[in-house]
Formats: sequence, C-alpha cells, structure tokens
Amino acid sequence: MDLNWENRLSRMANNRIHGSIFSDLGAIEKKYKPVCLSIGEPATDFFPLEDMRVFFNAICDRRDLFGYYPYHAGFTALREWIVTWMHNDGIVPSWVTSQNIVLTNGSQQALSYISDLLVDEETCVAVEAPSYVEALRTFRRAGAKFVEIETDENGIIPESFENVCKEFNPSILYTIPNFQNPSGSVAPIDRRNTILDIANKYDVVIIEDDPYRYVSFVDSLPQTYIGLANENKRVIYLGSFSKLIAPGIRCGWMVLPSPIVGKMLELRNTIEMSLPAPMQFVVSEFCLNINIHSYLLKIQNYYKKRCNYLISSLDKYMVPSGLKINYPTGGLFVWSQMPGIKDDVDFVKYAIKNYGVSVMPGSIFYSKPGQGMDTLRFSFARIDEETAEEGCRRLALAYDNYIMDSEKIKNEERRSVIYE
Repeated sequence: MDLNWENRLSRMANNRIHGSIFSDLGAIEKKYKPVCLSIGEPATDFFPLEDMRVFFNAICDRRDLFGYYPYHAGFTALREWIVTWMHNDGIVPSWVTSQNIVLTNGSQQALSYISDLLVDEETCVAVEAPSYVEALRTFRRAGAKFVEIETDENGIIPESFENVCKEFNPSILYTIPNFQNPSGSVAPIDRRNTILDIANKYDVVIIEDDPYRYVSFVDSLPQTYIGLANENKRVIYLGSFSKLIAPGIRCGWMVLPSPIVGKMLELRNTIEMSLPAPMQFVVSEFCLNINIHSYLLKIQNYYKKRCNYLISSLDKYMVPSGLKINYPTGGLFVWSQMPGIKDDVDFVKYAIKNYGVSVMPGSIFYSKPGQGMDTLRFSFARIDEETAEEGCRRLALAYDNYIMDSEKIKNEERRSVIYE
C-alpha cells in the first residue's frame, strides 16, 4: 500500500508553507528567455573573484578550517573585523563587541533563526506595506500574525505605526530602513527617532534589516536604529555580504543584544553542527586586505550607473504611458505604479510570453492578498544600457497591447450581456 504522505505533513508544512511566485515566474522565464528587468541578484560580472582567488587557494593550507568549527558564533577574525568596521562607521553603540556578532549563512538564515527564537503561533509582527517577500514567508512559517504599517516615499509613517501598536500590540517590527526592498525608500532621521520612541512606548522589538546600506548613491545615511537606541537594547541588526561581495558566499551577520546571544547559539546547535569556516575565512581575508572605502565606492558607482540606465529608459518608454516611479538614491530596485493594471501577476506573465520581457509583480510584497495589484518592481542590478533600452521598449509594447486586449475582453463581455 502506498503511503499517504499528505496526511503525514505537519500543520506548519500544510498551512504555512506555500508555493512561491518566484518559482512560477522562473519556470516561465526559463521557457521564454525574456529580457529580465526583475532579477534582484547582484551582477555576476562585478564579483571580485580575481581579488579573492589567492584566499581561496590559501584555504588548503588551513586544515583546521575543515573539521567541525568550534565557535558557533562564526569565524572569529571575521566577527572582529565586522565589529571594528561598524564602530568606525559609527552605526553601532559602544556596547557592541565581537561577542554580539553572530555570523549566518546569508541574512535569510538570520531571519529564520530570529523567527525561531522570537515568534510563536499568533505572535503579532508589524511589517511595512510593501515588505521583503522572503521575510514575510519566514515569519509566516513560524505562525506569525501580520499587521501592516502604511508607508510612503520616506518609509514607515509614524502615525500609522502608533495606531498599529495601539490596536494590535505587536511584539516585533520588521523594517528595512535603507533603500527598502521593494520600494527603495529611506527613512529620514526624524522618522527613525519617532518610530524608536513608539517602539519604546509599546515595548516592540525592532528587527533592522540593512543589506543595502553600502549600495548608496548619496554621501551619508541617517543613523541606524541600533545606533539611535544606544543602551536601550531592543534592536537586532542584520547585515550581509551578498550585495557587497557575492550572494553565493552565503555570509551575513546579526548584531544581538547580549541577553539573547547564548540562546541564539543554543538554537543554532540544534540545527547545524558547524559553520562553513573555509568560506568565512575567505571573506575575512578579503575584507582584511582591501581598502574598504575604495572598494565600496566602486560598487556604488557601478550600480548608480546601472540605475541611471534603467531610469532613463523608463522615463523614455513607460512614464509617458502613466507609469509612476520612485527615483532611488541607492539599493537595487525601482518601485512603480501602473494605471490600468488590475492584476499585476497576469500582466507580468503576459509580458513574458508575448513580448519577451520580465518584471516583478508588486503584489507579492504585501502580507495580505489583493493589495498592490497595480504595482511592479524593477531591478537594475544586472542590466546594462542596451538591456535597459530594449527591456523598457518591449514593456511599453506589452503594456499598450495588454490594455487594448483587456478593453476588447470587456467590450465582448458587455455585448454578451446585452445579447443575453
């Protein structure tokens, strides 16, 4: 007799884990091979592989890295470099030491660990609307109950956050304050101070996800929440090397208040026996041997140029049709609203199949279904000038014809009703 595996699945697997639109769109893109204005992954041609080659070669001289690495917080030298770097940049308070740094296999693992540590079934998590889709999926897996906070071009609207706190008493606020994914917004210092005051008033933990901080096109950014909080240790800060070196190295970090470091390491020990010390060694040696300011400036100039390519092409082909876009000052994304689109997923599939161009539907970045159905997210991370021009030209054709096809369907439906 065949085993009925569906009856063996946990409530979590059945009720909280669902298919991803990324997989569905990825399958369509694989078939139609469109011009991609959707991929949020950094450009492969900018990965510093030649600069890292010597450190990859050096791994084989370090046999101690290939056993079970004994430090569950991660490679010691890298943790020490990170805390020195953050202090030099003035973004963490004086209490942060290397003992507060826990390395992770990318920031997604950090979100997963934090979710396991702090989220129970029905824990209320306040999130920006829109917000990072993979964070939403991670918290949902743990059974979180979401409440959305209104946002604008400057991020979280403080009045909305306070109203949410009064009505729903959230335990956690998850926020991306710099070049938010997907909206690209940056929260100004006055809002950060107000939001932190509200979090203090209602005893809310802040998870500050900051992977795009150094992909900036401006001279300075507002102080971090963890820096503003100072001795009020209610902020967990997340950083990542994915946007700075390469996503495939799977290396990120958490800055944790001391009272939860031990419990976090106990949690990790139930999930994995050891960390990938060889890769963390390579990242450590790379960071120790570069001029970090010159290196970051190269990244910033590179992506600023790519952003300008996309913005110029959108202004040329899509804005005249009514597309409303933000003009980002950093990060990897352009957020937009498109009049006439009632179902963004349907439009994206139509554009891929019929005009060979892909963008990301914006509705997937909301915790509640039915929102953002007229929004799209673009990424300029992997596009050159020619790709931006051709992709936006195709998208304009797709939009014009999608609207015309929609009108034809409406007219046919009207005629059908009349004749009936």
